[in-house]
Amino acid sequence: MLTILLEDLNYQVITYVNPQEALKHFCEDPAAYDLVLTDQTMPIMNGMELSRAVLNIRPDIPVILCTGFSQNVEPEDTLQIGIRVYLTKPVLQAKLSATLSSIFNAGSMKAKTRED
Repeated sequence: MLTILLEDLNYQVITYVNPQEALKHFCEDPAAYDLVLTDQTMPIMNGMELSRAVLNIRPDIPVILCTGFSQNVEPEDTLQIGIRVYLTKPVLQAKLSATLSSIFNAGSMKAKTRED
């Protein structure tokens, strides 16, 4: 669902179902990514674990963690890891758009859109 929302906002999106596959591809070319958006609940490794691994490789990359089970994740823990934003589901397109604008404007970086 988030892939569709992001594409509707004209962002280029690479989606992985398996977090180990996502991490493998990220490790191959960390500079190719502008942002990591992950779910907390995934098979094999959770979103916090994936975020830690990504941020160990590239501490400057913005990471957004989404969860539907907010009682399982403390916002303070996400900030300690370096996760920029913690979103609870359902994630609405307007909230996602505002969050991404805030992240990219604050960092003076521009995410790749489908027009780029």
